[in-house]
Amino acid sequence: MRIVIDRERCAATGMCTSIAPANFELDDAGALVVKDEGVLPETLELIESAVACCPMEAISIAP
Repeated sequence: MRIVIDRERCAATGMCTSIAPANFELDDAGALVVKDEGVLPETLELIESAVACCPMEAISIAP
C-alpha cells in the first residue's frame, strides 16, 4: 500500500502533519510533502486517521 495525495485538492492545512508527522510534513513553501509513500503495518492506523481527518479529502491509500 502507498499514500496518494491529490495535489489539486490539497490545501496544506497541516492536519495530516499533526496526526502522522513521521509520514507528512509541510515544506518551506507550505506544500505538503509525503516523507515515505509506503504504508507499514505499524503506521497504518495513523495514516488512516490522517486520511479521515483531511478536510479536503486529498489523501488516500492505494494498494
